[in-house]
Amino acid sequence: MKIGLFIDTFYPMVDGVIKVVDNYARELSKTDDVTVFCPLTDKSVQLDLPYKIVPCRMMPWPKTDYGIPMPAFSPAFKKALKESDLDVVHIHSPFTVGRQGLKYAKKHNIPSVATIHSQFDQDIAKSVRRGGLFFKIALGYIFKTFESVDKLYAVNKITGEHFNKDLGLKKECEVLPNASVILPVIDPLKSEKLVNDRFKIKEGQSVYLFVGRLDFIKNLDFLIRALAVLKERGRDFKMLFVGEGHDHAALSSLVCELGLSENVTFCGKITEKHVLAAVYERAKLFLFPSLYDSSSLVQIEAAGQKTPTVFIKGSITSSTTTDNVNAFLSDNDPTAFAEKIIQIENDDELYKKVQEGAKRDLFITWEQAIKNVREIYEQAIDQAKR
Repeated sequence: MKIGLFIDTFYPMVDGVIKVVDNYARELSKTDDVTVFCPLTDKSVQLDLPYKIVPCRMMPWPKTDYGIPMPAFSPAFKKALKESDLDVVHIHSPFTVGRQGLKYAKKHNIPSVATIHSQFDQDIAKSVRRGGLFFKIALGYIFKTFESVDKLYAVNKITGEHFNKDLGLKKECEVLPNASVILPVIDPLKSEKLVNDRFKIKEGQSVYLFVGRLDFIKNLDFLIRALAVLKERGRDFKMLFVGEGHDHAALSSLVCELGLSENVTFCGKITEKHVLAAVYERAKLFLFPSLYDSSSLVQIEAAGQKTPTVFIKGSITSSTTTDNVNAFLSDNDPTAFAEKIIQIENDDELYKKVQEGAKRDLFITWEQAIKNVREIYEQAIDQAKR
């Protein structure tokens, strides 16, 4: 198959959707001809990828890590798309690049598939009043893309229900879950030593972990305030933040302000898979208080190392989990979040049970997930031909 994946952000910027598309392309390219159509934020960056990319121009978006893709003003992009001879289009974001993919699919009578990865209403509500005229216009633009594809998926059931029932998206969503490229470590003792040495962690010290964009939208100020409560209660711990983002400086200032400098380490971006796997394995708990994410890759990656996640009750990203079975759920309050961590630390039997449950119920590799994706493409192509 000739497969086109369309996304409105791409490397060297890193976020969950970019990683999903990269993993799709890497796995699919083992058997198929894959092209990723995307913006390129820095033309000087040399990407070593096992699949083709077709980049378009991008205009910076002030005060964010993102930009505005401009495929209509990129002659090389338009020419490459015109000559691509695709069999199927998969849209991973509904904006300018995604719409180019949809337009191509309609013109050439080939199937179009889209996946909803994000709670776009939260993004819009950061800039305009929720429910107001501009909110409805922006949401309508997104819905027009999603309602025009042949098959629409969400990363979990609750995300689909949120768009269909709460926001009024007319096209029904099926589920196409995310997966992990980080495999379980083979030698836990060696991994633990690697992490202890690199980040100056005492042997036996409790380690907590966050991996992702350093952005207030991830509720990271909430997490830091919960850590301050832990320290007030006399707990000895090391918190590792892995990732980069435009709120790094502000979060560092908050850490200093709350007297957590000895407890918190900002590790930056970790690109070596074996190191990232070791960090996940060394952590006792993965702390993920985000109310923004729909289904984060990092919670699957943590589960692969038997590292349970602490979520906030009612968050969409926790919707595939069960409290005290394969994850832990806390009330939406920093003190309650800290107390939940203390409760977990004090109950070894429960912790071991949830460790096993996380690996059993939540971990899936991209190799497994992509088998289902290929079947979806093949069925859509066959149906289109008929």
